[in-house]
Amino acid sequence: MQLQIKILLIEDDSNYSQLLQRKFHYINDYEFDIKLSDCLLDGLNQLNIEDIDIVLLDLNLSDSWGIETFIKIYDNNSNTPIIILTGSDDKQVALEAIGLGAQDYLLKGELNINHLVRSINYAIERNKIVKFNDDIKELNTDHKKFIHILDNNIDGILVMDKNYTICYANKAAEKIFNQSSENLIGIPLRLSQPVVKGKKTEIETFDTSGAKHVVEMRVAEIVWEGETSYLASLRDISEHKKKQEALYALSNKDDVTGLYNRRGFQSLAIQHINLAKQTKSSLIIVVFDIDGLKQINDRFGHMVGTKAIIETGEILQKTFRESDIISRLGGDEFVVLATNTNPDDFKVIESRLKKIIMDHSAKNDRSYKLSISMGTAHYDPINPVSLNELLNQADKSMYEYKNNKKKRNTLDFS
Repeated sequence: MQLQIKILLIEDDSNYSQLLQRKFHYINDYEFDIKLSDCLLDGLNQLNIEDIDIVLLDLNLSDSWGIETFIKIYDNNSNTPIIILTGSDDKQVALEAIGLGAQDYLLKGELNINHLVRSINYAIERNKIVKFNDDIKELNTDHKKFIHILDNNIDGILVMDKNYTICYANKAAEKIFNQSSENLIGIPLRLSQPVVKGKKTEIETFDTSGAKHVVEMRVAEIVWEGETSYLASLRDISEHKKKQEALYALSNKDDVTGLYNRRGFQSLAIQHINLAKQTKSSLIIVVFDIDGLKQINDRFGHMVGTKAIIETGEILQKTFRESDIISRLGGDEFVVLATNTNPDDFKVIESRLKKIIMDHSAKNDRSYKLSISMGTAHYDPINPVSLNELLNQADKSMYEYKNNKKKRNTLDFS
């Protein structure tokens, strides 16, 4: 489920408003509900009738100009965070607005949508923390009002003693932990890491059945029944995290073979190279190329060419270990990072690959003979080089290998 954010954009340049709307459309993790106002008066009316999460404000409008624009919006609704969108000429005024309570300012001419979304998130979260802490200060003086608000809060609320033993849990917390408040009270909260008072912390915790939850937590210090205690506001984001992880995994996988794609390979390969450098261990990079894939496509069609690509991926998976990183870079190009290996292992890999290809070919009735060229590069931790340099070395090695094969005329069609 996408996170929903309701934005009020107060901007009198319709072209710029449309541009921002289009950019927001391409952000996948959020559902943005954007309300538009082209003047201050309409913006104030929208704030009075809509439940707005954040205001994006141009200071220079048809009915208001400069810092007065911000002051009128802020005075009308100081609980809604405001980000200033400004031209470079208004930078000093924008800084003045920050001093008066605006959360951030961004220059229109340099606006990056990812930076804007990040700024929106920070502004909303900072505002929540301020409101949360203000509410705690106010409600500590009125215990009955305090309990009433906690009971009806949409976020999970726990009150814990200094040992994180639960003293109180509201209805939303009961849903997170799948237990009644009676069963939760007296149980120490199991945390995967320490929490920081006053700041949002992403933690893993467990319900009484042992199921893991990823939770956003904010903690404030309060007085509960005469004792210094902690009040924790909880939001279960387990499903959101699963979706993020699934999207990340998909973005790193090749659609045809299911192997890592170029992005996934580069990310993991750099990690392994850094680890090899630290542990003084060696590894090898092996690149592969399907001989004559263009001819296969031209003679037998792209479906047959795609089958050759899939077969090559399967052969490489049989040749290498599960711990090795096997990737299709695109087209007919594959690459493998083999950990804890050295140059002498290349001959073993080559021999294993040829046998698997022969066995594979014997079991498959096809109109072409699958042939694969390969090249290798060795990572020596004593003389470290970059991933790009290793790939370049392996490419040169592969082309020498391929040229030698052409001389022997190994590629043939039946």
